[in-house]
Amino acid sequence: MNSTVGQGGPAVRQGGIRQGTALEVGGRLAEVPVRPGDSVQEGDVLARLETGPLEQAVAQADLNVRLAQLDLAAARAAVRDARVELEVAQHAYTATLNSALDSAVRSRKIEFDWYVGYYQGRKAEYEAGHLSQSDHDHAMNAMISAEGRLNEAIERARMEELQAQSRVDQAESALYQAWQRLQLLQSGPLTETIMRAELEVDRALLAREKARADLEAAVLRAPFDGVVLEVNAAPGDRISAGVTLITLMDSTAVEARVTVIEEDLPLIEVGQPVELFVDALPDASLRGQVARIIPQSVPGESPRYPSKFHASSVLSRSERTPSARRSSPGSGRSVGQRNRPRPGLQFRMDR
Repeated sequence: MNSTVGQGGPAVRQGGIRQGTALEVGGRLAEVPVRPGDSVQEGDVLARLETGPLEQAVAQADLNVRLAQLDLAAARAAVRDARVELEVAQHAYTATLNSALDSAVRSRKIEFDWYVGYYQGRKAEYEAGHLSQSDHDHAMNAMISAEGRLNEAIERARMEELQAQSRVDQAESALYQAWQRLQLLQSGPLTETIMRAELEVDRALLAREKARADLEAAVLRAPFDGVVLEVNAAPGDRISAGVTLITLMDSTAVEARVTVIEEDLPLIEVGQPVELFVDALPDASLRGQVARIIPQSVPGESPRYPSKFHASSVLSRSERTPSARRSSPGSGRSVGQRNRPRPGLQFRMDR
């Protein structure tokens, strides 16, 4: 429901709401482009820090992130490459055992066995006196040559096998070294279960995020439309985070202090929508809400209780609700009693 409350006595206009503004980071001021009395809009720059050190911090943080990521990637890649190399070496070793050289050894062995049999037959003929010395020596030399070719094939096959085995050993050693390096990265100073490389990446990312936030916070902007009341620093000053630099007044958010009689006090509560009528604005009204109620009576003939009202908009005569009472022209300080025909100040509340 709607209740119209009025009360005789003064209505004090408190003026706009003041708010101090401060930077979230400290440093040396590079610019303060506003002065007391300047009007500003929301988002306008009020002050700016020297950003050189902050930009360097961001660049260093970016570099640290890349280095940490590269370190982790290199450790993982080393293990991956070592495993691939080991598989290749093992495959090569297996292939060596069945290589063409192994076939050559078998061929030379067959050849050697034939020449051994050939020589033994020639030797028997020579001992029986049916073969000359030169033919005997020729058969023996052929057998010896076949044996030499067999031994040479065996040696080449053995060397190839040794080389393949050496490659396997090298691959296993590389894998072990890569595994050791990864284990070193995975072991932190406080616990062996924490991945050190991933932790360093996370730390670098957090540091970069903070550095970027600090750089962005180096500019102080107006939080609302208003007027500059105070400027507490000048370019070149070194300031700390959280120290009020600029004080603004929100001239659109008017605060008025009114009093109500005791019987109307239960009708009021904080946050309640209010439409305020003032003598000084006969063709308009102020719309807002109850900000604070002070439960302490004001000395006088009848108890009155102060209330503070924040006005957020002004309504013209055409915008006012039909049930709103029009204020009579006057000084804006005289407040009428409830139910008086032409009060100097009234406020209607939606219940």
